[in-house]
Amino acid sequence: MKKVIGMLSILGMSICSQSIMALCLGCSCSVNSNSVAFGTYNPIANVPSNTLGTITVTCQALISLLDAPYTISLSKGNGPAFNDRRMSAPNDPNALKYNLYTSPARTQIWGNGTGGTSSVRGQIAFLRLLQTVTVNHTIYGNIPTNQTAVKAGNYSDNINITISY
Repeated sequence: MKKVIGMLSILGMSICSQSIMALCLGCSCSVNSNSVAFGTYNPIANVPSNTLGTITVTCQALISLLDAPYTISLSKGNGPAFNDRRMSAPNDPNALKYNLYTSPARTQIWGNGTGGTSSVRGQIAFLRLLQTVTVNHTIYGNIPTNQTAVKAGNYSDNINITISY
């Protein structure tokens, strides 16, 4: 039996909107995530390999006059397109195909809102002065069945997270 282990390293960055920042004093947001680890993949299994990950958005405000809406976008990683994300291994020229989704149904690809993908929107409600608010978003990962060309090994990809607020 082949032992294929898939893991994604996810990197974060933020982009802020001038209009939101004008109504918020001392406002900042950051994004972090845990690695999305698929564990061992069995290429001949009849069921896909599913996993979960978490993206954490943390916003701080000294004084805010309104709630802070934000959008989380994911990059396509090493694949040529969002609908063709790929993990690679140093010892295998074949890629392990996978994708990341916005819901448990795993029907809407989490991307940047282009090419049939969706980004995820959220909103931070500031209720008092000097407040820090954290919101978690679940990443739904999937490796499809029957990828028998991959060799045993450790596969990975790097996904960039962008939060715009």
